[in-house]
Amino acid sequence: MRRLMIVPAVLALCLSCASTSVTPPPMAADPTNVGLALSLDQKVRTSLNLGGDFIPETVFFIRFEKATDRTYKNPVLLASNYKYTGPESEDGVVFALNLPAGEYAPVAAEGRMKEYDAGSAPEKAKKVIVFFPKVTIEKSRTVVAPGTIGYLGELRMETVSTMKGADDVQMYYYTLFSGNEKRTGAYKEMLLRTLDSDYTVYVAPKHDKLVNSKERQTAFLTAYRKHFRRSNWIGHFDKRLAELKK
Repeated sequence: MRRLMIVPAVLALCLSCASTSVTPPPMAADPTNVGLALSLDQKVRTSLNLGGDFIPETVFFIRFEKATDRTYKNPVLLASNYKYTGPESEDGVVFALNLPAGEYAPVAAEGRMKEYDAGSAPEKAKKVIVFFPKVTIEKSRTVVAPGTIGYLGELRMETVSTMKGADDVQMYYYTLFSGNEKRTGAYKEMLLRTLDSDYTVYVAPKHDKLVNSKERQTAFLTAYRKHFRRSNWIGHFDKRLAELKK
């Protein structure tokens, strides 16, 4: 079995994907480097009657060597390395900065489930890993030109609590992330999810919707451009916005 390799964004100057303060983005190490952005709107259940918003800390991407590649199974993953956490920030938005130009798609996300219980302490939030279905990966494939920011869109998948019904790609990444951990029975797992704050919840949702129209891309890039105004990524935003006007 091939082992999972998680690689930070190429040549990134810092890793701040889990930052809780307004950390500036890593500077563009090369003018031809690119950035990826994704909005993830996902809910997860920890039991049949308890659920909440999934807050991604890291999203994992694959880079395609060929346009004809349709396997989507790659043990080498690129991890997002920036989340803007200041005013007007969105919990589900992540960036992967300082990547080489090319074609990318997201395959999994790791984060915490924000429970609906207002009294829930953040440190007790369940660790969740979401595996994206094959159809989502296919629909979100995006070619990012040199010196630009590629917005892959706003992704929504169904609310789910288990790996039941996972497709072959989701099972591939489950095996990589978990080390092929044997899943427990439903009742034992529900108990572990309730009592053990360190218990990792693995879920395999089905595709719902991906919004990545030119209008949505333009609105997103325009809104987030101002948060990068003190970095050297402004030109990357402007170049992509100019492309979208064509």
